[in-house]
Amino acid sequence: IHMVYHFGGYRLPYVRSTNGGRDWQNVRDLITDTIRFPYPMQGRIFSNRHRLYIFFIGGNGTGESPIYFLNSDDRGTNWTQPQQITDSSIFVRSIAVLKDTLVILGNFYLNNPLPRTVYSTDGGLHWSIGTGLLTTDYGDPEIALTNGWLHVVRHYPLDSGLNILHQRSPDFGNTWSVPDTVSESGGALEAHIATQPNGNLYVVWRDARPDW
Repeated sequence: IHMVYHFGGYRLPYVRSTNGGRDWQNVRDLITDTIRFPYPMQGRIFSNRHRLYIFFIGGNGTGESPIYFLNSDDRGTNWTQPQQITDSSIFVRSIAVLKDTLVILGNFYLNNPLPRTVYSTDGGLHWSIGTGLLTTDYGDPEIALTNGWLHVVRHYPLDSGLNILHQRSPDFGNTWSVPDTVSESGGALEAHIATQPNGNLYVVWRDARPDW
């Protein structure tokens, strides 16, 4: 079990357990360069077969800090140096990993703050910016990958109230399908999406109607 978190003066703290969480090894700070990374934040960890990825925002104090990642091929014993993905970012919304495909959905530019993707199909060696924008920043979007498709779910106000919408992209966020309505309750929030290797999608959300 692997975990990263943000707390106090830690520098992208990482900790792991080799016995299912009964015991944990000592916390390790993966970022030591306080000049380049004065405020590393939003650390997120993902596993892909035998490779681990950690994504984080550099936190340079300008409000448009680059996104970086590092990876480990020996179950977290050794890590690469941070590698830069974007020139700037405002907020990372969601990340999806499938085999060597890595996709980040986020707000990357102050002059065009709508969410878009940045993606790699070779395990992070090369990155591209998606040209398609989600139509709004509303609804806490979350993404997932299946073979050939990138999916996004979020809550959004419709005539009947807040409902969960699903869109998919065949090209990692360069184009998006017309939204499908997943829920019809009129009080749906906090959508999450998960996938199976066979391509099945699962979407769960919180029903926030006042009478429930």
